[in-house]
Amino acid sequence: MDINRANMQALFTGYNRIFMDAFQSYVDTTYAQFVGEVNAGTNQIDMPMLEQLTGMREWQDVRQIKNLKSEKLTIKARYFEDTVGVKREDVEDDQYGLYNSLFQTMAMNAANLPNDITNELLAAAGSAKWLDGAAFFGTSRKYGKETISNRGTAALSYESFNTAYDTMRTYKGHGGKPLGVKPNLLLHGPSLRTVVADVIKAPFRAVKVDDAAVTMPNPNANLVTPIEVDGITNSDWFLLDARKPFKPIIMFMRKRPNRLIRLDREEDENVFMNRQFIYGTDGRAEVAFAMPHLIYYADVA
Repeated sequence: MDINRANMQALFTGYNRIFMDAFQSYVDTTYAQFVGEVNAGTNQIDMPMLEQLTGMREWQDVRQIKNLKSEKLTIKARYFEDTVGVKREDVEDDQYGLYNSLFQTMAMNAANLPNDITNELLAAAGSAKWLDGAAFFGTSRKYGKETISNRGTAALSYESFNTAYDTMRTYKGHGGKPLGVKPNLLLHGPSLRTVVADVIKAPFRAVKVDDAAVTMPNPNANLVTPIEVDGITNSDWFLLDARKPFKPIIMFMRKRPNRLIRLDREEDENVFMNRQFIYGTDGRAEVAFAMPHLIYYADVA
């Protein structure tokens, strides 16, 4: 193919169509079940956290205003990119079709960016900090006088699941009023697939009564929805309440990597010096844990 603007425009149009089609086909919205997305026109956002989270009260005297605490959850977008180089001689020799799969892979990576950074956050949950500088997951956090214990160490089992579930159900806010937390999602890694099936999917469970095995209904059957997450390693697991306006995780999507950009003019340095046409995509995003009472983490050694 002759290297001229008309042909290079046609080549870019073709690559861009491959990228766009692949991007749409590889979009995975699994993360959207427990991640709340926020958009803004700046490089970082400062999310105000409500000091009180306990709902409406009986109006007996004057209104009690729910003030915003001075501490704010700051999320600064990180930069991400993916780039493909196409040799000039491959275009000249009509071998440009060899790069189609690379553009499809680039699109797949771009479409999966939200899942990837969410997986990364979950994988590093043990070292996560909250807006007050303290560990996000712990056993002694206070909402006023109430304790929010959202970290355990027990491997997933019928008993440990019940402990985590019951703990979250009893959370209270600053005024001592129940927060109404009701977990609906269980996040786990691939290694716990069969354990999850036994704990929360099986309709019956075997128990021992006077040393005899007895089959009884499983009260946890389908109580929560399991989601297998690649970023959760070993035997760690999370229990979440993702039913509320605030999701357990917040994603700041400043720029979605959903389009192709190019450096393919003959006067571009990469072409002039290296005989290479460059195509790429880029985005800006970040994720952070939101409210401690909405997510419980079992850090299994």
